[in-house]
Amino acid sequence: MERKPQSSSDRARFDYDRAYDDAANLRKTKESRTAAARQTQQMAKNSSRSGTGRPGTAQSGTAGTRPSKSGASRSKRRKARARRKKRIRMIVIAAICLVLIIAVAVLLIRCGKTKESKEEETTEKVIEVLDIQSETVSIDKIYTYGTHLNMTGTLPEEILNKGYNIDLVLYNGEFRSVPVEITGDTFTLSEYANGGLYLDDIERDDYTMFIRVASTQSFEPETEAETESETQTVEDGEEETTKKTGIQKKKPDETTEAAADGEAEEEGETEEITWYYQYYALKNTTDYQETTYYTMSRYDNCVVIDNESTYPTMQMSVSENTSGDVYDIVLDAGHGGIDGGAQGYDDYCERDFTLKLVLKIKALLEDKGFTVALTRDNDDETLYPYGDDGRIARVCNKNAKFMFSVHMNSTGTGGLEIYTANNIDYTFAKLLRDNIQSATGLTDTANMGSMVEQNIFSRVFSQTDVDEVIADNTADGLTPYDPQVGCSYYFVIRETGGIITGAYTDDRNPEEDYNPYCYDNTCSESYITELGYINVEEDVKLMLNNMDDYAKAIADSIGTLDGSESSSSAETADAQTPDADEADDTADGTAEADEDAAETIEK
Repeated sequence: MERKPQSSSDRARFDYDRAYDDAANLRKTKESRTAAARQTQQMAKNSSRSGTGRPGTAQSGTAGTRPSKSGASRSKRRKARARRKKRIRMIVIAAICLVLIIAVAVLLIRCGKTKESKEEETTEKVIEVLDIQSETVSIDKIYTYGTHLNMTGTLPEEILNKGYNIDLVLYNGEFRSVPVEITGDTFTLSEYANGGLYLDDIERDDYTMFIRVASTQSFEPETEAETESETQTVEDGEEETTKKTGIQKKKPDETTEAAADGEAEEEGETEEITWYYQYYALKNTTDYQETTYYTMSRYDNCVVIDNESTYPTMQMSVSENTSGDVYDIVLDAGHGGIDGGAQGYDDYCERDFTLKLVLKIKALLEDKGFTVALTRDNDDETLYPYGDDGRIARVCNKNAKFMFSVHMNSTGTGGLEIYTANNIDYTFAKLLRDNIQSATGLTDTANMGSMVEQNIFSRVFSQTDVDEVIADNTADGLTPYDPQVGCSYYFVIRETGGIITGAYTDDRNPEEDYNPYCYDNTCSESYITELGYINVEEDVKLMLNNMDDYAKAIADSIGTLDGSESSSSAETADAQTPDADEADDTADGTAEADEDAAETIEK
């Protein structure tokens, strides 16, 4: 029973105690509700994580009340779902990356095994050392002109006039045969300056070089068992490859009788022939103990011919070209700068045409895959013949295989003229002539001086020309140069051809510009094209209206020089070379005509 206050002081104390108790009860109620709410939220979280139950329902025997879905709770669930999706994406990406890594690793392993296999094959390749004769073959001249190697040498007397088969061979475990031409005791690879061994398609490897002598009779009958005998299979048009079976089959005579048992021999049956070989080392007696040649860019090789010490003999190493300044073709736009060249119809001069045409040819050749350099690329520059940056140097320092100098002639009756070095195979020159005339309608020239084929000229120095050069040098206070009878007359052909064409403008006169490549033995095969006469209206109009046709005809001709078709062959039947004395007589008798034809081309 509630006690009632008796006095005012008791009433006041009573009111205070009652208020205190009410406040305490209220606080306990709030704490109880807060604890219940926290318990409910924790149950909801546990339910969400386990994926079972529902917030606000009793779990594990404990009763709960269903809470409201607050904004904070929904946000947490969305974040949880986003995290799960992100984890799944990362797992997928990681799996894809793992698959790619495995695939690349497998590919690299396979490539490595292939490379190791090839290296093992190379390492395991054993090249048998040949039995070499004590006598050697001396090499007296070696050079490259265009894309071909030529050499001249002296054969030992012991193998002459014996009816032996003699060839040059490149040996790397197998033999690559190179035909030779023999006159007396001298052999050469080709009678033509631009003939011989085509270098561009030789496979990358190291080769030793020998003169090989072959006979069907033993060289030393009394020691026949010690004489090397091998089989040589010869297929028409193919290289010869020597094997060690000692057997070569040959078709039997057509009169072979049937066997005694009456059965005829099978058609095509052959008999065995034993070949015997001797090998002679090459001794390089020239000033060129190392010759370096760069192939056309289609092959991109570097060929080095030097000496090896095993036998010893000469060797050839063919490897990938790693030099950057190498070109297939050099195009020379005649004249330029203050030198306008010949002037003629309607005040046109050569300079008005040469560079424009050269740029068109260059574009067409580059479309065909050739690398092309120019001696000049503008009409403001005056280009002098000699010096470190002269016209000749700009040809020779590009390691180009071919050079084409574009001109128009000065005074005449019109027509095409092509100038070349002497003593070459003219197959390419004739192709160039035919293509130009077919495409443009340019006529034949009436000039006959030094002509070796229709519209093709190879003028050389006569004794009169030699005497004139020496007299001019002396009059100018110079130490006379040493031109030789038979060297090429026109300087751009002569000086770019080094020792092959008789270059002579060396450094004997220090105050004069000279040809730094005067005595080179790796040289450009050079041509001058005189595309009509500047004084003839018809020829000038042909050039004005058909320049694209000229460019295409010249580019298409040069396009045959990339190795798909050989531009020079020592076996060309219809190639003609004028006799040296005949060429000298022609040069003496027609010097004046040639001077008109070649206008400012200096000796």
